[in-house]
Amino acid sequence: MAPFTPFVLCIILAGAMAQSPFRIMTVTVPRPEVTANTGSDIKLPCSYNIPAARSGLNPTINWYKGDEGIASATKIFSLSYHGSTQIAEAYGDYELRVQLESLTDPTLKLSGVRASDHGRYWCAVFDSDEHNQFGMDSKSVLLTVIDPSVQQDQGTGRPGRVELHMPALQQVYQGEDVELPCECDGCHWTSTKTWFTVSFDDTWQDTQETIATVTQCQGHQCSDDVNPVVPEFQDRFSMGSGGLKISATKRLDKRRYWCQVEDGTYNTRGSGVDAQSVALVVESRCAGKPAGRYQHPDDCNKFYTCGEGGLQYDGISACPPLLMYDQANGYCNWATQVTCL
Repeated sequence: MAPFTPFVLCIILAGAMAQSPFRIMTVTVPRPEVTANTGSDIKLPCSYNIPAARSGLNPTINWYKGDEGIASATKIFSLSYHGSTQIAEAYGDYELRVQLESLTDPTLKLSGVRASDHGRYWCAVFDSDEHNQFGMDSKSVLLTVIDPSVQQDQGTGRPGRVELHMPALQQVYQGEDVELPCECDGCHWTSTKTWFTVSFDDTWQDTQETIATVTQCQGHQCSDDVNPVVPEFQDRFSMGSGGLKISATKRLDKRRYWCQVEDGTYNTRGSGVDAQSVALVVESRCAGKPAGRYQHPDDCNKFYTCGEGGLQYDGISACPPLLMYDQANGYCNWATQVTCL
């Protein structure tokens, strides 16, 4: 992946963090598009939400410009640590023209807007304490630049832009099925969505793994001959009508999932691409319970198994037909002899 290294719902997220033993970074952009005349000074809005770092360090904040998506985006600004000191650096044509609103506000201030600045910008924030998928998030904002002295060329494509909508956080109990939504405003039926994950090492070097690539095809006949999910994920992953479906979730499914849309029908750079992520939290039903088997709270025919220390084993077991799991006796029993808890 190109330089994509160190790349309202706040109440819900704060509640989930209070229950979860790990930190989750969430980035938001209040305005998905900013319009500016050449020569003007503008701000690309961005904010983040995460508990204060145990180390006391502020997050690393990077801005990228990438009209083809996150993977090929180029870093234009970075606020990162060199030892114990935060250093701000701008790159290429953006040197001396960009700075942050403050050390803790990732809103990017751009002075002297040029026609070449038009395009898609990505605000990425990295937790200083957690170098993992939950410690990094990114959102994009489209900068539309207008030169009043030049007649605007509408090009051959559609006006407007695409915009994705995803929840920042989704929770599921281990062993249950879940669907991760990725809704797109303005997507043409020929557009494609790519689902992928990005893992990081201790230096924020990233590795991207593709899960599925699917064409929208809404209201049009599309081929069903090819499974959009790559072979490595086809055992439990599939595409639903609303997004990516994961069946019988496991502990290792706890990660951040990215959805990127690419639509080539728009007439300006960066207007046909967007990407967002959802952090999937896979919760154990075994927290605070001794090792053993337990009746499933939603279906008496099923049960799950707990190990020591609140560990839940992968998979939900089921009794044979006409039998229910007898919590009191610890085995499958006739339904008339079982109390559903």
